[in-house]
Order: sequence, then C-alpha cells, then structure tokens
Amino acid sequence: ARAAGLVADNRISKCRGAGIEVAHGATARVLRNEVVDAQGIGLLLHAGGGGEVGENVVRGAGSRAAEVCGSGADVLLRDNKLLDSAGGVGVLLHGGTTARLEGGEITGHPLGGIEIGSGSAPTITSCTVRNCGQAGVLITAGGGGTLRSNRIEANLLHGIECCTTADLVVEANTVSGHKRGAGIFVHAGGRGVWINNTLSANAVGAELAGQDTMPELRRNKI
Repeated sequence: ARAAGLVADNRISKCRGAGIEVAHGATARVLRNEVVDAQGIGLLLHAGGGGEVGENVVRGAGSRAAEVCGSGADVLLRDNKLLDSAGGVGVLLHGGTTARLEGGEITGHPLGGIEIGSGSAPTITSCTVRNCGQAGVLITAGGGGTLRSNRIEANLLHGIECCTTADLVVEANTVSGHKRGAGIFVHAGGRGVWINNTLSANAVGAELAGQDTMPELRRNKI
C-alpha cells in the first residue's frame, strides 16, 4: 500500500478554492477537520487522489461540500457531516469513481444531496440525506452502484431519482417525507434492482415515467 499523509484536527475557513484537496496520485488520511465557508468545494479528491476521509465537518461551501472524481483511487468517505452548501449538491461522485460512502449526514444543499455521474459506481451505506433542495439522491444517465441502508428524508423533490440504464442496486433504504415528489422516481429508460426499501409519507410512493422504463421492484414497503 502507498504511504498516506495525514491531515487531522484542523480548522480551515474561508478558502478561495477547495478547503482540502487530494490529487495527482496522493493518498491521505483526512480526519476530524472542520472546513467552514470555503468558496469552492469543501473536500475535493480527484486526478487519482485517494485515501480515508472521516469524521470531518464541512459547512457553508460555496459549491459542493464534497467531490470525488476519477477512477483508480481507493476512496473511503465515512462519518462526515456535510452541511448547508451555498450553491451545489452535498456530494458529487463522477468520472468513473467507485468511492465508498459510509455513515454520516448530508443536509441542506440546494441542488440535492448526492449525485452519481456517468460511469461511476459508488457504494453508499448508512448515510442520512435530508432537507436538500432537489432529490435526496440523483443517479444520472450512465451512473450506477449500490445504495444500501440509507435514510433519505424530507428533500424538496424526490427521495431517489434514477435516470440510468447501468447496473444499480437500491436495497433496504428508508425514504420518507417527500411532500412534492416520489419516494422513488425512475425516468424513461431507467433500470436497477430496488429491493426491501421502505417508502412512507411521500406524495407518490414509486413513479415510473416514460417509455422503456424497466426497473425491478421487489419486496418494498410502499
């Protein structure tokens, strides 16, 4: 394994760009930092940068609270609090990443909680995603991965919004309180295996919209 640098127990405020950036093949352990009011992205891992990012608090980022871009690097985000960005999503996963998100809270982002971009297949488990301005989780065309045992609640539009034909497993999530949208919304052409999820108090339980929409929904409580 590559040696890892350590960025721990710092308070980082009002950066003009990213609060913490790991890139160009670097590996770092980024632990227990507080990143406040970065004008760009709170936590940025890209261009082969990887490592463990855990127990950080990111608040008030001008863009996204966290972003992971690119394939090949081993990235674990665990037990972070990603709060109240000014103009983006909570977490953007794109460029082929297979990052793991485990635990933590993603709250108060105007463009949604988590966005999975084309070619990416992250594993997202035991996260809480709530009070975001669009979907709690958006899987864009070509995105995939696994969502398991997450709590997705009270986002402005849908709980989980799916546009993808790629491999996707959505299992044992609790999706509730979406007063203006569906717990699960699958666009035209959308796929995925949706199993053992619990959907409650949404405007619509599960909505399949458009031609060639063929998800597999089994043993869900709606």
